[in-house]
Amino acid sequence: MTLHGKPIPQLEVQRCLIYPEPEDEIIDTVITNDNGEFHFEPKSMKSRLPGNIFHEVAIAQIIDLTYEEERYVLWSASQRQIDTPPEIRDCLLSLNGDLSSPKEQYDFEKDEVSALSIGTISICRW
Repeated sequence: MTLHGKPIPQLEVQRCLIYPEPEDEIIDTVITNDNGEFHFEPKSMKSRLPGNIFHEVAIAQIIDLTYEEERYVLWSASQRQIDTPPEIRDCLLSLNGDLSSPKEQYDFEKDEVSALSIGTISICRW
């Protein structure tokens, strides 16, 4: 993480994963190093509804931080499939965030079925 290109060390970055109900939330935090870099370990979530034919997959990921009392969304995504597509994984592995960057919306289409698209909001680039 940087601010106008300068690394910001010792920032607390939070990740929140939600699937399929809010009570299934996983929240963890990491601290940026002297270069403003951070890393989360991969997480797996288990559904309590795997055999329910009426269950719809809905996974939300939010990575954010607060700096000088302002919240910055580094990554916010929702998807309707269990497996994360490789292009999303690649983005998450190379988030380059500057707090002065504007928030932008991106849509990743897995195929032509709109239910399988993944919408994201981020101040980061990759």
